[in-house]
Amino acid sequence: MPLKLDVLIGSIVFVIVLSVISGILVLRRGRGVSGDSYLYGDKKIGPWYAGVTLGLSSIGALHCTGFMESGATLGIVTMWFAVGTGIMFAVVGGFFGPIYRKLGLNTIPQIFANIFDLKTRVMSSIIALVFCFSLLSLETQGGAIIITAITGIDLRVALFIFMICALVYMLISGMWQIAYVNIINAIVMYAAVIIAFIIVTLKLPAGWSGVDAFYIGQGLGNVLEFWPSDVNVLLGFAIAFGFAVTFTDSTDQGTIQYALTAADAKTASKAGFIAVLVNSPFAIFTVAFGLASFSIAEFSAFGPKMSGPAMLLSYLPTFLVVFVLGSFLLVVFSTFARCTMAISQIIINDVYLLLTKADDSQKQRTVPWLSRILIIVAGVGSVIPAYFLPHILLAGIFVFTLGIPLFIMMVSGLFWKRNSDAAFITMVVGIIVTFVWEYSGLATLLGTPGWFNSVYMTLFVSVILGVGLTALLPGKPGLLRKKRVDAVTESV
Repeated sequence: MPLKLDVLIGSIVFVIVLSVISGILVLRRGRGVSGDSYLYGDKKIGPWYAGVTLGLSSIGALHCTGFMESGATLGIVTMWFAVGTGIMFAVVGGFFGPIYRKLGLNTIPQIFANIFDLKTRVMSSIIALVFCFSLLSLETQGGAIIITAITGIDLRVALFIFMICALVYMLISGMWQIAYVNIINAIVMYAAVIIAFIIVTLKLPAGWSGVDAFYIGQGLGNVLEFWPSDVNVLLGFAIAFGFAVTFTDSTDQGTIQYALTAADAKTASKAGFIAVLVNSPFAIFTVAFGLASFSIAEFSAFGPKMSGPAMLLSYLPTFLVVFVLGSFLLVVFSTFARCTMAISQIIINDVYLLLTKADDSQKQRTVPWLSRILIIVAGVGSVIPAYFLPHILLAGIFVFTLGIPLFIMMVSGLFWKRNSDAAFITMVVGIIVTFVWEYSGLATLLGTPGWFNSVYMTLFVSVILGVGLTALLPGKPGLLRKKRVDAVTESV
């Protein structure tokens, strides 16, 4: 696509000014200076800041460019991902978020250590880091697609430009900066995307009925089905994504950090339900843009990754393109920040602070700078897998499978029974099975149905091993069961 200099300048100004000014204002208020403030927002983040940030940080590339790409190829069934995230936020708000916050710990691996032991902390840290980095690479690709749409430059060159801009978004004052930017961007993004949807509706050559007629005429009426008739699509994509997102995000440091940094358990609960309102409706617009763009020859010629952005550039006035694509870019930055912050939190909390002998004052001075270094390293590294340009949403199914063993053992360890060997074995075997099933061709060799992907295989193995080993081996009562027993004993 040709370079649009006015859109490029406007979008960069919008993104950089909002990010930098927010970061400086936060620093001037004395926030984001110490280690706890930079990484965890002093654990004083309010419900709207936490909820909006949680909702926007889970939109990212998958909901923006990923949903447009998938809308153009898979169709309305893509909305099942939004259903899954909505359920997940409700589960976090009504269940896991308040529990995690009451424990008063900083990371999911630290919670695993509290429930089980050190080896499960190490293993959960490894799984969490692999998940966060994999998701980060998808976000980097999504952000690069947006920049390519704005500038017309090569997509792989845009990967590096996005990565540099994304680091500016959060490096000044960390968690507080992210929270402030997201409150503003949520308002701008929804206003811009709603107006864009209205304009696109008015400019479609034959309206939305024409879009329907195109797909039906091409024999692709299935892309217009929310409840797909194809069992492979229903089970292998729609329901699989629902399971994977709910399970993995419930134990993902990137998601749960906003509950862990909330002011209290009640705030963490409210944040989860606010996130449902912020996150779920967004998919309607981007899926629709992808569907519409691919039904029009001049835009489908750019391919499914670029057809949606190309249509927006053509149909919308320049000032609106700046706000739509600029706000999309910021929301991908938010997920980029979610992943890099989580990586930094885990390495610092579950490695550095365990090994260092420095006193508390030295730690508080060191952690902000060490956090920034880790964020930069993770951001630069994310360009490598993103360079191969995998299908964002389909790759996302595999990525969101990684946390299933953690979810099974978290539930067991909190509410039923704790055995650290059972937890460790389930985590190790579960992750090995995920990679083998996805990449080895074993599924084809065994002749399993096409819909039986890594989500189901990992869930099956994790439940069998996690429940079976925990039942057979001796162990302690679940952590929350133990706390209830202790409370009763103390009252007597």
